[in-house]
Amino acid sequence: MVHLFVGKSNDRRDPQQTSHDGDVLMAYLRQTFPTLSLASVNYRLSPVVRHPSHQADVISAIEFLKSMHGMKDFVLVGHSAGGCLAFQCAHLQGCRGLVSAEGIYDLEELVNEYPEYQDFVVEAFGEDKTVWREASPTSLAVTLLDSPRILLVQSTEDELLSRRQTELMSTVLAKSGVDVQPVAWIKGSHDEAIRTDEFCSLVCSFVMSLKGT
Repeated sequence: MVHLFVGKSNDRRDPQQTSHDGDVLMAYLRQTFPTLSLASVNYRLSPVVRHPSHQADVISAIEFLKSMHGMKDFVLVGHSAGGCLAFQCAHLQGCRGLVSAEGIYDLEELVNEYPEYQDFVVEAFGEDKTVWREASPTSLAVTLLDSPRILLVQSTEDELLSRRQTELMSTVLAKSGVDVQPVAWIKGSHDEAIRTDEFCSLVCSFVMSLKGT
């Protein structure tokens, strides 16, 4: 099985946030699974590109790993906007699991809760809220019935996203009959939570649970 870490979000279009944000998690996993193949990917940022280019970039990376490195099975791990992208790519053949930490799952609800986030949502998805709805993981839940196991993770100390997005997504997945585990609540700021041992241990246990399936 290949573990694929979907490059961390760039909610604020910060070029400092790159695929290297997955380094701590991958180093942790390598200690438990020394033969597990690991990859962390980048994607282009808005406003240079707009949806679905971000999704296309991640899909292109996955297809590259399949064709050039023989990847067959993989687990997607995404953080924040990367969590949104992970759900947008979960339909790809070979995806056996998905972990999303502090994800963005419903764009309309996000802007309702945080009106100040509208600018970056418009830059990434445009003004048409139909596009927002179609791109939101909450609208993709019904397409995940044949998908692998899903784990949602949320820090109770996240200063940029409340628990509302995660609780909404958990409810939608459960109602859709998707194999979703109970939400894992962790500690840490929005940017630091995915670098904690607590988070890395959760992902490690999740991957271990899939190895026998």
